[in-house]
Amino acid sequence: LLQDKVIETLAKHSEENETSINSLSFGISNNKDGNFSKLSITTNISGTHINLINFLEALEKDGRKFSVNTMSVQVLENGLENMSLNIDAFYL
Repeated sequence: LLQDKVIETLAKHSEENETSINSLSFGISNNKDGNFSKLSITTNISGTHINLINFLEALEKDGRKFSVNTMSVQVLENGLENMSLNIDAFYL
C-alpha cells in the first residue's frame, strides 16, 4: 500500500518535470526504535539535465520526507541523461 502511494508521488513528479522512470525497486525496514519505517527505493530516471534537477527539487519540496542517499548520472549520446538514485521515503 505504501509502495502505491510512493509510486504515485514519483510518477507525478516525473510527469510534471518531463522525465521518464525506467525502473523502480523497493525494500522496507524499521528503525531501531520502531517510531517510523522507511521504504528504500532504487530507481533509474532519464531526461534532460534541467528536468532531472527539477525532479530532485520536487522531491525535496514534497510533503513526504525523502532522503537521496546515492546518485549517479550517465550522459547519453542523444543529449539526455540517466540518473540512478537510492532514496529512502519515511513514514510513521
